[in-house]
Amino acid sequence: MRRRSVRLANATGMHARPSHRIVRLAARFESTIELVCESRRCDTRHMLEVLAFGAWLAEHGSPPFEIVADGPDEAAAVDAMVVLIEERFGEG
Repeated sequence: MRRRSVRLANATGMHARPSHRIVRLAARFESTIELVCESRRCDTRHMLEVLAFGAWLAEHGSPPFEIVADGPDEAAAVDAMVVLIEERFGEG
């Protein structure tokens, strides 16, 4: 299992477009990938879960959260998610 802490870097948060990019990226990996903050968890393969997680983050001031992956390509999955989030989902 791999995990890494991140914080949203983009000013608009994790709305529909970033959420879709997370789901699309997660589909490229065999590992299960979750986003975790306090007691909240979401499976990155499910758009509605990612959207709800993003809304919850926004309500709580966008606290840091963890990317947790488990499976054969877990290291690559975590690294790719970190890059996506830290590069503001490609939104500049």
